Amino acid sequence: MLGPPTVSSVRGMATLWEYHGKDCPLFLSFYPEVPGNKLRLFGIETEGGISLPACLGRWRDRGQDHGK
Repeated sequence: MLGPPTVSSVRGMATLWEYHGKDCPLFLSFYPEVPGNKLRLFGIETEGGISLPACLGRWRDRGQDHGK
């Protein structure tokens, strides 16, 4: 649904993905599962005062147009 992230980075054990949409920036954080190395979604944040369900709905409606 989201496609590749606009920005991907690693900070410590966390892998961070950023999606820079016009009206709904979205930030996902992943951490490795213990034991093992499989990444698991840990958190999702938005900016601009929009709720997470509304933001995800906008991304779904827009397709993979995330400013890349």
